[in-house]
Amino acid sequence: MAAFEAKYSNVVLRAAEGPVTALAGDVVNGQGYASLISGNAYETCSIGWNGFDKSGRAAVISAGHCSMDGKQKATVLTDPMRDPAAKPAGPGIAILGSLGTFGFSQFGGPGNSPVTGLDTTTGLGNLGNIGTDVSVIDNITAGLDQLPLVTHWVDPAGLPAAGTKVTGVSSAVKGADICKAGRTTGWTCGTVSEVGIFLVAGSPDPNNPDVRAVRGFGSATMTSGRGDSGGPVISGTTAVGMISAGGNGMSYSTDLVDALAHTNGYTVKIFLNSPTLAAPANRGTIQRSTTITGTVAGAPPGTSVTATLDGKTSTVKLTAGGEWSIKAPNTGGKFKLTAQARNGFSASAPATFTVTVVRQALAAPAFTAPARNGSATAPVKAVVGTGKAGATIELTGDVTGTAVVGANGTWSVPVAPALTVGNYTVTARQALADWNGSTTVVSTFKVVPVAPPTHRQAAAVPDRPPATPATVALQASSALQASSADAALAATGASGTVGVLGAAGVALLLAGAASLWLRRRTKTN
Repeated sequence: MAAFEAKYSNVVLRAAEGPVTALAGDVVNGQGYASLISGNAYETCSIGWNGFDKSGRAAVISAGHCSMDGKQKATVLTDPMRDPAAKPAGPGIAILGSLGTFGFSQFGGPGNSPVTGLDTTTGLGNLGNIGTDVSVIDNITAGLDQLPLVTHWVDPAGLPAAGTKVTGVSSAVKGADICKAGRTTGWTCGTVSEVGIFLVAGSPDPNNPDVRAVRGFGSATMTSGRGDSGGPVISGTTAVGMISAGGNGMSYSTDLVDALAHTNGYTVKIFLNSPTLAAPANRGTIQRSTTITGTVAGAPPGTSVTATLDGKTSTVKLTAGGEWSIKAPNTGGKFKLTAQARNGFSASAPATFTVTVVRQALAAPAFTAPARNGSATAPVKAVVGTGKAGATIELTGDVTGTAVVGANGTWSVPVAPALTVGNYTVTARQALADWNGSTTVVSTFKVVPVAPPTHRQAAAVPDRPPATPATVALQASSALQASSADAALAATGASGTVGVLGAAGVALLLAGAASLWLRRRTKTN
């Protein structure tokens, strides 16, 4: 046991007091746990991250070397009041109760294998088999409430009283501010000094020592100690790693993104704000089938809201602005609305609201023929308009009657007898079951007589082809010959001219051409 403790600078062995019992209570990131080695000797580490396995079952994520290359199985929670961070009066640990059992673990390369390419005499060489330092604890004891919170160790009697909520997962960046929590040194902070690969003593067997390579980052300003192994490292509210090793004034942490990639689907539990209601406000009123909207503050990408209203549950994704929306019921009444934000297997506390759904009023119908305040030609045999499909239109005033609006949104009320010339006033409204009736709309219109025919129409002549120029010439010639045979007409010349105009001139006028005037010159003796 002493050899094992010596190999891991952040692992410490302690004697336990009392038997292991069941426990119900809050569990936070950075809280202490232990696993039995033999007798009453326990290996102690710190919880890294409360989380989930790939099926959504509760789990804890911690350092791989805490499982002693997979040899350790059962884990228990230690009493924070007796952990070193609480500065207890005496040595040893006290056990609160069962936590769970170790599942997958990896320290170094696959199967807890050592680094390759390391030449301790000439330098690092060409390193290979770079791995991680991660373990998972499954079969979490029923009744434990795993919180997405890194404790600040302000109050060991109530670790959740002060802490940082976890809102996401990322990799550490050189120069970034970081803090960690652990059962030995509590809450300490610093900056990332370096990012890359670090080497740490591997096998717990002193007769077969090796070196493991872990991908992660180091800090020369963030304090850690034995028993902090596995504890969470956070930057702001983002989970970035777990304490893995330390020495020579440095603390080394496993890169969390890389570590999770080795676990076959384990994820970190994150904090989500509960949904809030935007429109209507809680206990507010909204019209049927309209949109209920809300927001989730600070939600990471991929967050959705599961809402239950009127016995129906729906899940909607948040917009980029953190907004969510669902449809109000199509029936009126007071309804209970519950909403919960979700991201992966993480969920917010549910929020409960009350909304009152009311019937909306129908819009007033419209007149299309005769047009409202317009005119129409007599006789008017129907009043026509538009409305909401299925609604009943009621006309009063100079025209009375009802009609049902068709699927295409139009209605028609027949008028018998038809409206003749005059002024008329008609009022319309529409009603539909489960809707408030519309307001009325009034149309005052004129019925005017049919317009009389125009002058051009009255002077119309029978349709016939116009005379061609050759025909006109022939007609004129015939008329001239006829007038030459008549000596009396030839003497005056006047009647001959009229004759030509009568025969040829009328044809030309009907054709729209110029009149042809022919005048016979009288013969002088």
